[in-house]
Order: sequence, then structure tokens, then C-alpha cells
Amino acid sequence: MNNSYVFDVEVLPNFFSVIFKNTVTKENISFVKWEDINQIDELISFIKSVNFMVGYNTTNYDNIILNYIIETHNTGYPVLNNELYKLSKNIIAAQKTELPDHIRELKYRKYFKSIDLMRILFPDKLKRGLKSVAVNIKSESILDSPINFDEVIYDEAEVASLLDYNLNDVTITLDLLYYLRNEIELRNEISKEYKVNVLSESDTGVAKKILTKLYTEASGLSYQELSSLRTHRDFDKLKVSDILLYDFEFNTPEIKQFYEELKTQKLSVLKTNEKSKGKRKLNKFNHLCLDGVQIDYGLGGIHGFYKKPTIIEEDDNFVIIDIDFRSFYPEIIANNEICPAHLDKSIFIPLFKRMINDRLLAKKNGQKTKAEGLKISINSVFGLFRSMYFWLKDDACAFKTTVNGQLIITKLLDILYSNGFHVFYLNTDGLTAKIHKSKLSHFYQLCKDFESFINIELEYTEYEKCIIRDVNNYIIKPKGKEAKEKGLFVVNNSLKKGYNYPIIPLTLKEYFINNIPVEKTIEKCDDIHMFFKSVKVGNNFTTEYRYLNDKKTIEIKSMQKNNRWYVSKSLGYLVKIEKAKIKESSEVLDLFGNKTTVSSKSKEIAIEKDQKVCVLNKIEHTEFHLSNVDRSYYSNQCRKIIEFIEDSQIKLFT
Repeated sequence: MNNSYVFDVEVLPNFFSVIFKNTVTKENISFVKWEDINQIDELISFIKSVNFMVGYNTTNYDNIILNYIIETHNTGYPVLNNELYKLSKNIIAAQKTELPDHIRELKYRKYFKSIDLMRILFPDKLKRGLKSVAVNIKSESILDSPINFDEVIYDEAEVASLLDYNLNDVTITLDLLYYLRNEIELRNEISKEYKVNVLSESDTGVAKKILTKLYTEASGLSYQELSSLRTHRDFDKLKVSDILLYDFEFNTPEIKQFYEELKTQKLSVLKTNEKSKGKRKLNKFNHLCLDGVQIDYGLGGIHGFYKKPTIIEEDDNFVIIDIDFRSFYPEIIANNEICPAHLDKSIFIPLFKRMINDRLLAKKNGQKTKAEGLKISINSVFGLFRSMYFWLKDDACAFKTTVNGQLIITKLLDILYSNGFHVFYLNTDGLTAKIHKSKLSHFYQLCKDFESFINIELEYTEYEKCIIRDVNNYIIKPKGKEAKEKGLFVVNNSLKKGYNYPIIPLTLKEYFINNIPVEKTIEKCDDIHMFFKSVKVGNNFTTEYRYLNDKKTIEIKSMQKNNRWYVSKSLGYLVKIEKAKIKESSEVLDLFGNKTTVSSKSKEIAIEKDQKVCVLNKIEHTEFHLSNVDRSYYSNQCRKIIEFIEDSQIKLFT
């Protein structure tokens, strides 16, 4: 990305700054408007010389500010700090409602090329702040601004402090850019391949643009005509029997009875709680229990496992085989020609089938970009059936896919169970069984026959070991491959999720997969980030850090909304306090056992109950902090999980 820069904008009542950092040389360039300093002319000249500008949440904030500056400058009017501040406040206020017309117009101005990293990470309705993401990519500092953004800046020391903060945000953004480099390169290639701009799009956004382009070309509809189409369903009248695509016959009595009951179920039921009384919610169907495995059905998908944790391993007599339906939902849609009622079926279904075939051909021919673009689009169709913001909206299509998908898996379960095979785990696109080696050929023949019948390819993976706490928390070791984790066992969480003591899942993985003692993994770890947890409190809470100072008196420090800490041998307690109007107060004991006065109407919650923590929003003196980590806490947390799994597990095939 030659001549490209990451950037970040800051606006206060009498202060404006923007800092750029070159993505290659890492050179910093700043522009300020404050008091007698006015670098707006230089800023605009610089922007004209830049190839790409990359930021975080720039579409909804920074770009609008810069577009306003450029537009105002082009008209010959001076750019005033107080006008920038008003615009900034209006932008922030409008993010919870609808943008006013003048801000919406500024948002879509194209005075420069830009990439918004937040839009790549998150669909429109989901967001995480830059500091929250910074924790996941192990940034050194996640400090918030030292100055309130509504304060007037009077001296150069405050300016220097703000510019340091501004630069740190830019540095985090550059680190994030490199972290997402492959995603950005893919979007650049997809944009060229399909001639649509997806540089600042999430996977869902990429799919929307590709699908829209392909359907408008195939149908002759304009973008405006297509975008207005939806089908809305009355769920009060719909039953499961209305959306069934297969006329399955089941052999297992328990499954047969469940199926007959399922067909009479409605897709939605009335809510019973007082707050939502009279409103409807999607139905969660009854569960089926088969040979100790509880199988839950719902409009979202099927899940099945034992009621207790289990460790299952291959041995001399048994193998563990996982069956996965390849491209399960897309194949159900294509095979059954599931099409939204408002679209032309003779156009949509051939187009969708061609996308599937073109993707396989592109993959075979080494056309990675085309194959990946089609894969993202094909896999997104099911979810977009339920999106009120997209032209594929037709909930019946989504539920036809999920309900019939569950019944396909149930039919395979029925076949295997009635032939003496034990299935112990089910999820939305497959199931897992432990099989005696003498019966393997019979097992594969049954699967092959079902594969031909249902016209969906089955893929098989052999597992060495499965450690499953429940359907959403497990670690599984495929033969000859790296272990795969879910839930509390995930070491490297997605940037879309929180950061929660990664040393714990790492230790569990080493213990269960590699037989390494808990203490050994924890004691040898010298990466302070592995011991961190981070939480951002809601707007209805404030956060305080309470600790004993050198004089053995309690100090209370107000903290920022997003904090990062580790459990420590010394220091203090992190507490979140619900905001409330204080009218009454009472005397209570604080965390250190001393009497203190608090509002009887305010609610206090220790963020890490009964544990001292060290808040480290800026990492300094790493060696001290590594020595201050209470490693016994992490060991104990691991032991609790291990004991819960090992002590309560079901013993199979012994």
C-alpha cells in the first residue's frame, strides 16, 4: 500500500487534530487547529497526495469530519473549531438514531479513498471500540483520553497530552491493519474480480454486494428495484408441517414419536413474561433423549450431547468418526430450490446453483479470489434470508433450511442408531460417533447410501480425543491435525469477542492434549498478555480501582470504561458502581474490612470477586508484573474445570 496512511481524528470545543502514520515507513505527520495554529491548508494538500487512508470507525466519524473540512475549505469559508465541535457532537448523538440529511450527505462524499477496519470486522449492527480490539491484538496501551472531549484546551501541555493519545490510537490502527492484512488483500482482489468496492466490508457486506451485482445482471432489475423487495411472514399461522421438504420415515420409536409431535408445533409462541406479554418469540422445540444423549431442536439448529461432561478417546477397539455435511445449508437450498417468494425462482435458483458450481471450478483451477468471493456469498445466503435490511428477506426460506437440515441429521442418526451405532454428539451440520473397528465398513456403507439418497456429500474426520464439557465448550484433537477448540477452550479469541485470561484455555489444552501438568504451563509463561482479562462496563456504571497505598490507607481511583487487568499477589480491587441518584446512605465494610459510607440505592459489583487485581491499561515494568501475577489463581481456575470434567464424565465403552 504505497503512499497509504492510517489516521485518527480528535475534536474538542477549541481543538482539532489528525495524525497520519505511513503504513510502510511508519513516519508520523500531524495537523492541528488550536489557538493561533491553523494547519488546515496543509492538511488538505496532504490528503490530495495520499493514495489510501485507513482508520477505525472512519465511515461513521473521521471521514465525515474531514469531508466537512474539505467542503468548507473549497467554498472559501474558514474552518472553525466550534463548528467542528458541533458537528462532532451531532455525529455522536445521531449514531443511536437516524443521521440528519446534512450529515448523511457528508458521510457519502468521496473526497479521498479510505478503508474502515471496523466495518471489515463487524456488520453494521455489531461494533467493538478500538480499545477493546486493541486488547486482543496485544497493544501496549489502551488508555482513554486524558482530557474530557467536552473540555476547552488552554495550554500546550494539554495539547501534547492529546496528541500522545491521538498517536496511540493511530499506532493501534496500524497494528490492526497488519493483523488484518490478508483480509484487506482479499477484499482488494474481490473488488477487482467482481468490479464492486468491498474494501471496507465485512464478510456479510462482501456477500451482499456480490449477490446484488449477480442478481441484477441476471434479472435486469435495477439496484433500487431489487433493494425494495421483501417477503414478510405471519408466524402466528405457520406450523412446522408447512415448511417440511422431506417425507422421512423413522425406525427408532423415540425419534418417530418426536417427529410426529414436531410436525404439530408452531413456529412462534407467545411470550409469557410481564414485560413482553402479548409479543411473540421463535419457538424452541422439545428435546429428544436417545441413549443418554439429549438432542435439542430449534429454529436455529440442532445440538446434542450428554448432560454431563465426557472425555472420549480412540483405543485399540474403537475409532471416533465425525461426519460433516459439506456446504450443508447451501446444498439444502439448491437441492430443494428454496427461493424467497418475491424473487423470480427461474432466475434465482439457476444463479445460485451456478455460483456453487463456479466456486468448485474456481477452486480446482487455482482461482483463489473468485472461489473465496463465491464461498463468502454462498454461505451468507441462509443468514440473509432473515435480514430485514436485504432483498433476500423471507423467514420461511431460513426456517425451511434449518428445520429440514435438523431432520436430515436426525434421519442419519436414526439409520446409525437402528443399526447399533452410538452417536454421542450432534451440531448444526453433522454428528460424531464412536465405532467398533469391526463395524467400520458397515458404518461407511450406511453413510454412503444416505449420501446418495440425500444428494449432499459427506466428509469424514477421525478424532484421537474429544474433551467435551457441553455442546458449546470442547477441545477436539483430529488425527494428524491441530486441536480445534470452542467456548472456554479457545486460546486465540476472535477480535469480535472479549479477552478472558487466555492462559487458562492454553493450560487446559496442554493438559488434556499433551499431558502437560497445569503448574508447568502456567509457571513457564512469560507473556503478560496471557494473564489479562478485559471488560468494558456499560454507560450506566462507573468503575473504581481501590487499593492500599504506601501509607496503608485506601486510595480510590476513577477508571476508564474499558480496563485490562491480571489477578495479582498485591494491589487492589476493581469495582463497578451503578449510577444512581443518591438520597440515602449507610455505613458498610469495604473490601479491606474498613467502614465506609455508600448510597443505599447504588449497586456495587466487584469485577473479579474476592481477588486482588492489577489494572494495566498501559504496560510498563513487565518483569515486575510477571513476578506479581498470582499464578496460583490461574492454576486453581484450571483445576476447577479439569475436576468438573474428569469427576463427572460419563465412562463410555468400558
